[in-house]
Amino acid sequence: MFVFIFLSVFFQPLWNPSPGESMHAFHLSKAEVFYNENNRSMEVSLHLFIDDLEAAMQNSGLPNPYISTSKEVENADSLISQYLTQNFIMAVDGRNVQFSFLGKEDSDDLIAIWCYLEGQEIINPKEIKMQNKLLIDLFDDQKNIVSFRSTKKKEFLLFDIKKQEATITL
Repeated sequence: MFVFIFLSVFFQPLWNPSPGESMHAFHLSKAEVFYNENNRSMEVSLHLFIDDLEAAMQNSGLPNPYISTSKEVENADSLISQYLTQNFIMAVDGRNVQFSFLGKEDSDDLIAIWCYLEGQEIINPKEIKMQNKLLIDLFDDQKNIVSFRSTKKKEFLLFDIKKQEATITL
């Protein structure tokens, strides 16, 4: 009986986290942004923990999409796209980039997903302004790392509750 109580008290968050409570001790997202000169596109790969993404979506008023489960809702991609495009915003030379959601796939560890976005018709960018608010409304310690690269430049950015915007000059 003691073992059951011990496990229930100390490991309960691993089994049933409440909304806004994470199953892991750190809160980090990763984005890889590549300006593809040949395609004239901005290609974005986002790596997000599934439990955090679902909690943030629900916190913003969207329904739980049950990502990568047997209960995944039919319009999960649309819901994910809606959240991502509201919280990962980019302007190139003063013009907002309209991202298309290309899809998602489970990461190797099955606790996170990769989401893919693409913005097209971007010709010879000079200035890129990024706003990355992903998951920040949910966790005070949230960190969002962005790795940007093009043929002209490589740059790493860190976004958090205090810094949600950055500019890259090419």
